[in-house]
Amino acid sequence: MIVIACLWLALPVPALAQTEDEERDRSYLAGLIEDNLSSVSREVRIDGFRGALSSQATIRRLTIADAEGIWLEAEGLVLDWQRSALLSGRLEVQALTAERITLHRAPLSEAAPPSPEAVAFALPDLPVAVTIGALTAREIVLAAPVLGQEVRLSLTGSAQLAGGAGVARIEALRLDGAEGRFLVTGSYSNTTRVLSVQADLAEAAGGLVARTLGLPGAPALALQVAGIGPIDDYHATLRLATDGQNRVSGNLRLLTVPGEGALPARQVTLAVRGDVTPLLAPEYHAFFGSDARLALTGQRGGDGVLDLQALDIATRSVRLTGAARIGPDGWPQALRLTGDLGAPSGGPLILPVPGGQTTVTAADLDISYDARQGDGWTGRFVARDFARPGLRLPDLALEGSGTIRPRSAGAEGAFTADLVFAADGIALDDAVLATAIGPQVTGGVALSRAGVGALELTGLSVDGPGLTAQGQASVTWPEGGVPLVAGGLTLTAADLRRFAPLSGLALAGRASLLTVFGIEPMTGATEMS
Repeated sequence: MIVIACLWLALPVPALAQTEDEERDRSYLAGLIEDNLSSVSREVRIDGFRGALSSQATIRRLTIADAEGIWLEAEGLVLDWQRSALLSGRLEVQALTAERITLHRAPLSEAAPPSPEAVAFALPDLPVAVTIGALTAREIVLAAPVLGQEVRLSLTGSAQLAGGAGVARIEALRLDGAEGRFLVTGSYSNTTRVLSVQADLAEAAGGLVARTLGLPGAPALALQVAGIGPIDDYHATLRLATDGQNRVSGNLRLLTVPGEGALPARQVTLAVRGDVTPLLAPEYHAFFGSDARLALTGQRGGDGVLDLQALDIATRSVRLTGAARIGPDGWPQALRLTGDLGAPSGGPLILPVPGGQTTVTAADLDISYDARQGDGWTGRFVARDFARPGLRLPDLALEGSGTIRPRSAGAEGAFTADLVFAADGIALDDAVLATAIGPQVTGGVALSRAGVGALELTGLSVDGPGLTAQGQASVTWPEGGVPLVAGGLTLTAADLRRFAPLSGLALAGRASLLTVFGIEPMTGATEMS
């Protein structure tokens, strides 16, 4: 409904002030509105436009489409307004209503990333004051592609915008038998620069949000976000409750500080803490515990540099700290991430990952890079007693190093990585497969990428008892397409007898196999020869 209101009110006022002859020419007026509201990537179509010069204008049907077709459809639109108020510089709408609005899917994105200079927030200072006394959509249908299931809502609200100051209130209620309410109120003034926002979501057990997120038991949810203050030093609080019990609370601060040159920098500080176990399956309670914490401090400078100054995550079994600095070109200038994982008892810890119960007793992670110290980076990951259905790895290690060279004048950015891995004590429930693979596997691969070119994988090697694999591959991202992986692999078996039980054949001797492959990871399509 907000989209419809914005589109309608975006129509230039002079376009409504036509002669009576033009009012009768519905195709002319409809075309005028469509031309004003459409863009290169958005097509607005109007059917049944009536009453441009009366106190009540109507549109039988309005659609908005992009390259994939219609994504929004509105029916029975009525604008009840005070025409004479335009003479005194006011657009007064007693009521803007719609019988039915259908959102078939999310629209294709057409917004470009904001430039570093686009840091100032301000409401538009329109040539007329806008007041919408009542904003109503009797039925809003969110089709299944939007949220995974069809949802029907009603919407009511009001809005005012004048002299660079605005106030709005929007309330949505479920219509499809489930109890749910979403209320948002807000205000902002370009003069005082004070922002006020309050959002309140409440739904009964079995509600949309709980089911969409897959929360165990689909509990009743209540979420409140509230804040008021100058936008250059804005504070907000959040609270999440399930079944009437407070679970998570937090604070958000947005602060404007002097930045590089004349452009300011935006700082963000977030601290969230609470018991998330009611939101998780019982087997993951030990992983998170009853006191999970997230703290983040970051800044985006006027020069476009994103500086994540501190990241701290702590649960019953995880401790993760880090920092990063990303240049305006998207290349990292510094990166530091360290963490460890393990149950306080020292026993197996169930990981919150799909695909069957996966456990470890301990894991460590350490990644480091700082362009001020040179272009080299290092990384290390070690897991002990990794296990999942059918597989156990007492020791698993991955180590890497390489270089990162951000883009500079006359040279595109480049990345390299030399990775080695080792898995020792491999145990498989399938005895036949265990005989073929053996108890130990080692290997490595070299990765490199320059600019937006292909990611090259060279020197790929996997070595096990009596079995080796060597190869290379490249990963490309065709414009507008899915990633493509293409390469070749040579498999060599020193003694085929170890593979006889796996194949069901009486094998002997030595063999080599060369294969060329192409894979689309997103679709699973594979071609081999």
